[in-house]
Amino acid sequence: MSQAAALRMAIQSRELPHAYFEEHMNELHMRIQDALEGNPPSCDMVVGPSRVGKSMLADALVRNYPESAKDGIRQVPVLKVRTPSPASPRVLPRSVLVALKAPVPASMASTALMYERMARQLKTAGTRVILFDEASQIVDVGTRMSPRAAGDWFKQLLDALDISVVLLGVPRLESLLKSNEQLRLRSGAVMRFNPYSWEDIAERRQFVACTRAYVTMFEETGSRFLFDHEALVRNTYLLSGGLIGIVTKFMARLAFDIKSRENRDISFEDCAAAASRIEAASNEDFPAFSAETIADVNMNASHIFVLEESRADTRKTRGGAKK
Repeated sequence: MSQAAALRMAIQSRELPHAYFEEHMNELHMRIQDALEGNPPSCDMVVGPSRVGKSMLADALVRNYPESAKDGIRQVPVLKVRTPSPASPRVLPRSVLVALKAPVPASMASTALMYERMARQLKTAGTRVILFDEASQIVDVGTRMSPRAAGDWFKQLLDALDISVVLLGVPRLESLLKSNEQLRLRSGAVMRFNPYSWEDIAERRQFVACTRAYVTMFEETGSRFLFDHEALVRNTYLLSGGLIGIVTKFMARLAFDIKSRENRDISFEDCAAAASRIEAASNEDFPAFSAETIADVNMNASHIFVLEESRADTRKTRGGAKK
């Protein structure tokens, strides 16, 4: 593997903790520990815009509780499941079985058989906590389950199987709790995983540190940024609205664009080209890498735009569900 290819892979695999990352990590760690110690199961929900780092959070939690073997049988105390779309009472258990790497009944198997197989395999694996990534797909328009029915399904995991549940998704996921009071009363307060705020000095510093970490990775492979670091930070924030996932995508694209060049130093124009080749999170009225000097008011507008887009998605989903 070339040095340039290795750089791109390193950028995509590097985990840069978010302002709320450690806070949510610590809180969920305590909930998981509580479940592993045999206490009553709980339901927790983490919501935030796409590309904010929710999947990274789930992956980090799973790594903290690795699977093992007992008498030759896999033990998976904490399981990450990718929520299927569209979800249904038969497809949800199948997704759990796939995550467990367990045999999956034939596609014509009944809903009851799927659920029984899932329950048996979870017990065998000693699973005490399930993290459902992209759980907001359950409340997408056109799904085969109503939010209330989906809430009842998760409530079964808690009550019948004694398994704690963590649901991670975009803000529309909250409608699951609003439509099922029994699940809501079994749940902790919703954890909000927001992008870095430019107005908050502490969060701004963390964003700067994340950007600096990527710059260091480029420098370690012989690439220099040929313009002011402040201009890079501000334009990267304008591009992302504070979403580290977008920053990662931008840096990975930049590494791809320069990999075949003999001189891999990076100009402002190189960054502008890379930014134009990815889907950004920023307002089109304030395009990133069009100027080196950017006013704070535009930085704050980019952050607000990301938050408003996320809320608009929630309102649109609710409206569609009523039709």
